[in-house]
Amino acid sequence: MKFKTYLRHKILYLIAINPITKHTIRVLTRKCETCKSSVLEQIMLNTTIGEENIKCNRCNILYRFYRPSISFFIKKSNINNKLFISFSNINDNYSVPSYIKGLNSILRGVSDFGLKKPIISSAPLSVVLELTKKCNLNCDYCYMKDVEISNEFTTEQWINIIDKLYDAGVSAVSFSGGEPLILKDFMKIANHATNLGLSTSVASNGAIIDKEYANKLYDSGLKYVEISILSSNEAKNDLYRKKGSFQKSIDAVKNCKDAGLCVALSITMTNLVKDEVEEFLKLGKSLRCDVCTFFNYIPMSNDEDPLSLSNAEKEKILKEIIIKKEKYEKDFKEIVILQAPEISKLYCNMHGSDCELKQIGFTKFTKSEFLLDYVGGCFAGRFVLAITTSGDILPCPFFRVKLGNILTDNFLEVWGHNKTLNLIRDRNNWKGKCGTCEYKIQCGGCRARPYIQSGDLLESDPTCLA
Repeated sequence: MKFKTYLRHKILYLIAINPITKHTIRVLTRKCETCKSSVLEQIMLNTTIGEENIKCNRCNILYRFYRPSISFFIKKSNINNKLFISFSNINDNYSVPSYIKGLNSILRGVSDFGLKKPIISSAPLSVVLELTKKCNLNCDYCYMKDVEISNEFTTEQWINIIDKLYDAGVSAVSFSGGEPLILKDFMKIANHATNLGLSTSVASNGAIIDKEYANKLYDSGLKYVEISILSSNEAKNDLYRKKGSFQKSIDAVKNCKDAGLCVALSITMTNLVKDEVEEFLKLGKSLRCDVCTFFNYIPMSNDEDPLSLSNAEKEKILKEIIIKKEKYEKDFKEIVILQAPEISKLYCNMHGSDCELKQIGFTKFTKSEFLLDYVGGCFAGRFVLAITTSGDILPCPFFRVKLGNILTDNFLEVWGHNKTLNLIRDRNNWKGKCGTCEYKIQCGGCRARPYIQSGDLLESDPTCLA
């Protein structure tokens, strides 16, 4: 088995470094300013959904030359059904065009950065936009809790930022906060993103989502809403969040489902809810949620935190989620575990190296030992970035290291050449247990946690389960 895996890696590497392959990838994935897309995107759109929008002679010639072989490969490998259709079923607004744009970016990344373990896309696949620091709740676990609120961007500024991201090749934007839905022009911002063809989602506490507002969300073009609760127990939730907030979140889920939105219910794994795995899944099932999401808790300071789980407690809850996932996954489109890259190690230890693994929600592999080397745990700085209310570019919302600013810096220059990003992308730089761990490619730990605790983003993840 190990020899087979080695052979697969070797063949893929030899293909990737071949000059003809590299030239072909560059030609096919280069964005044409006239056609506003690459030749590969045009071929894949035509093959999967019949769309064709070639505008210039250069692209037309390349399209006709490469289309027969690429279309044959797509149809023979059944990529059409296995990837495009099943992926968009998980997030109803993750459209085939935006998914194709993401695949184009991943291939382009192989050309720009080489066939890395793990790989890096040529532009972020998704960017989290922190539209506001303001919130109608004050949850203890939130990384925005008690932050200073200064001048924030106008609607027009956010629209210009979204335009920049689209032009850079970003496939999806996620609206966050604070509570993004308290902005009076949220619908205008969301509608602009969806009109460009970006996939859009929003994370909300649901407090203001009545039936009318849920319908407005759907009409804006945004189809995926994630509603968070602090606990699946109403009394506990309201004690630590705000009285009446639990019922508002539950009503929001129902209203969004009735409006036709794809709905996720999310909970953060803190010390308060360490015994609520099945209770949370039962709640999600009773509400007909499409997705249930468990977030790993990341403390935003190195002070003693009563919400934090011990490493033993975290391992216990993650293992329980894996076990319960098998029992409940038929009731959902997906059960997702986020911000816990160590889940790949736990899953493979429990099921063997040839297990079927859904690591980041939609990523489904039948030979995880081979493919996880390229997925590589956390997506921060490889597939994902975040932008704050002041325009600062971060590796992720929890990793508060400024890489640049969207207003003053070239976005793709930051993505391609920022020193911090290049440091965290090369796992040979890792220190401590993470540096020597056999799972450092498949997992890699969380870079935010050591940075918060020690100030050194290359140090070992203090919550490592190895």
